[in-house]
Amino acid sequence: MKKKVVSIAGVILFSGSFLFGGSAFAQGHPYVGVNIGTGGMLTPNINFLKGNNSHHSAAIGVNSGYLWGRGKFNYGAELGYYQYPKNHYSENGESLSYDGHNIDLMGVLKYDLSSSWSVFGKGGVAYVHQETTGNSSFNESRNKILPKIGLGVGYRLNSRWSIDFAYSYIFGDKPSQFHTEDSSKDDYNKVASVNMMTLGVNYSF
Repeated sequence: MKKKVVSIAGVILFSGSFLFGGSAFAQGHPYVGVNIGTGGMLTPNINFLKGNNSHHSAAIGVNSGYLWGRGKFNYGAELGYYQYPKNHYSENGESLSYDGHNIDLMGVLKYDLSSSWSVFGKGGVAYVHQETTGNSSFNESRNKILPKIGLGVGYRLNSRWSIDFAYSYIFGDKPSQFHTEDSSKDDYNKVASVNMMTLGVNYSF
């Protein structure tokens, strides 16, 4: 999985800087970013006394895009890849895990509040992959294209480097409660909604 994440991240960063950074777009500027934060798939909390659920690792992502400027307003497009923490459930020897990631294509609107501070909004679609694994030979995966939005604030460190704090949400389904008697595999393995809060570091070319 780590090799897969590194490979996808490399492709996005390289393709973004190549596609958005050509001479045909000389009036704007391309950028790449690395993000880390918290959040993940919105699978249900278990509600029985002896059970437990937990999240492992952090949410991470990379993005690459291009912005055109018009005064204080900037607009553009962005391609990104995000990996979420794994959600793990266990109770009395039974277990269930959710693992997921997505590739998204987003439109970007940015407004400069000052020479240093800015606010931005993003909207587009995410191709979401989710895998559900249980300890009773249960291993199912699904893919789905879902709407995604994001909001955030940015701070420019200098002409090349900036940081931002962002919130994003993918509008998915709601998997069933773990160990609900009338739930089937399809109920457990619905592609869940995803929310994240991330801190990003960006480099503009």
